Amino acid sequence: MQQTIGWQAPFANLVWYAPWSLPIFGFFGLFPYPIALPLWLLFQIGLVFLAADRLWRHYGGSPTSRAVAVVVAMTFYPTIALLIWRQASALALAGIVAFLVFARRRRDLLAGLSLTLATVKPQLLYLFWVGLALGVWKTRRWRVLLGCGLGCAGGLPLA
Repeated sequence: MQQTIGWQAPFANLVWYAPWSLPIFGFFGLFPYPIALPLWLLFQIGLVFLAADRLWRHYGGSPTSRAVAVVVAMTFYPTIALLIWRQASALALAGIVAFLVFARRRRDLLAGLSLTLATVKPQLLYLFWVGLALGVWKTRRWRVLLGCGLGCAGGLPLA
């Protein structure tokens, strides 16, 4: 199947994402590749735009200068790399941003559920997970871990 879209190697290009992320990727698999790829890229760009704007507002940036955040985010090398190599890094970014927003509002279960998206690329965030564990232990906000666990477990039957 991969060779039909240009893969030249004699072996399959395997994808190693968590099983609970498969419903997200599976949605794009419903479309033929020439349609799915631009949809995936638009989805990723939209997530980066949304995350940059939300972070700008979250940290008190001027409402009239919100475009600066988007321009900086779109010219940041990791954003360019995710578009070139069609990675899922924007999902992790969106999960972290949603976590920050919900955690500030003390909506711990929703904050944890948001982290389900961040588990798509755990290798990018290994220090975040250590900090999260220490923060939850210190503040006793166990619902964050419960939310993340429920989000991951909830996606398993769909995978």
